[in-house]
Amino acid sequence: MRKIIITILAMLLLTGCAPFSVRAQAPPPQPTDTPVPPPLQPTDTPVPPPALVQCAEEYQVQVGYTLAAIADKTLGDPLAFPVLLVLANAGLDDAYTNINDPSVIEEGWLICIPSPEDVPELLATADPAILALARRAGFNLPPPLEDTLWVLVGYGDPDEPALVEPGVVVTAQFTADGQLTGSGGCNTYTTSFEFGRNNNLTIQPAASTRMFCPTGMEQEQFYLAALEQATAYQITPAGFLEIEYRAGRLSSESLFFVAGQADLKNTQWVLQSYGDPQNPQPVEPATTITAVFTGPAGSAEGALVGFGGCNAYSTSFAVQGDQIAIDPAMSSLMACAVGAEQEATYLALLQEAETFQIAGKQLQLTGPNGLLTYTSVNLPLEQVLWRMESFGDPAAQQPVPLGTPC
Repeated sequence: MRKIIITILAMLLLTGCAPFSVRAQAPPPQPTDTPVPPPLQPTDTPVPPPALVQCAEEYQVQVGYTLAAIADKTLGDPLAFPVLLVLANAGLDDAYTNINDPSVIEEGWLICIPSPEDVPELLATADPAILALARRAGFNLPPPLEDTLWVLVGYGDPDEPALVEPGVVVTAQFTADGQLTGSGGCNTYTTSFEFGRNNNLTIQPAASTRMFCPTGMEQEQFYLAALEQATAYQITPAGFLEIEYRAGRLSSESLFFVAGQADLKNTQWVLQSYGDPQNPQPVEPATTITAVFTGPAGSAEGALVGFGGCNAYSTSFAVQGDQIAIDPAMSSLMACAVGAEQEATYLALLQEAETFQIAGKQLQLTGPNGLLTYTSVNLPLEQVLWRMESFGDPAAQQPVPLGTPC
């Protein structure tokens, strides 16, 4: 029996929860909090069986059982029903029943039950339609390829990949309309991509800006050339994106990405450089400049607190889209032998900031007279003088009043 992929109808976004229905006789009442999958329709694309995954047991549908009830009974979680859909339509054995509509199952159907250890791999290799259903049901899944900011961490030989240069952020973001944009570490780029069978991936040559940067240029050229040679991709159960590219006539290598983008708010931002974007100045040795944007996650306003390298400072900010407005800062009035001039320049540039951009773990504030570049990479715990800047609810931090020794 030919096995088929299942896709979700548009009603996935429109329908609410309703009790499961089955074609078996005399179904008992179902709990009101049982997850309800919407009807699905088959396509004509065959689904390859998940590699190295076998049925731990077989289950024959009994009268009155729903797919969620079977998942609860066999896997201990009613929300695991998308996993049963994956195996039912994966072509493992003709004896197992295809399930085209998860709300309709019949007495006597034979269903493949995986081991709990195989559940992450099954969901990681599932069709995007099933993944969407699983996310709707509350599963914690690897991120999707599209609409995720991917940050490059390594490239080259999969057994011994080269690491991305320190301080250089390379990103890729795939969109549902076939566009790929990102930063090569110095310049922004844009191109288009297409999917093929068996996770094949084709990426067209990219167009990019033409800025000169003191670091990362050679790596950027290599990265863009590798994208152009892309042949396939996979997202691992752990959430890593691997893009395979041709490295020769008979060899291939990979680009390795992680999903991640720090939030503007309630993140410890540490200044790396400031000033002219074409010639940024690194932060002076033995000084640390920080910024913490506090406030509820859904609010467009909040307090900004930090350390300027000599004095603690506090101000307020507001954001709209990628626009940001920062009020003049109040600060303590300590005199410092090192970092005082740098601090004055920093606070002036901070007040002038007009836009912000976050790429992975890097934040950039841009104004008419310069650029501030921060990282959210943590400082070491030891051998660092820590000053408390905010406290309280992680989602709504309260700044420490100026002049309070902490």
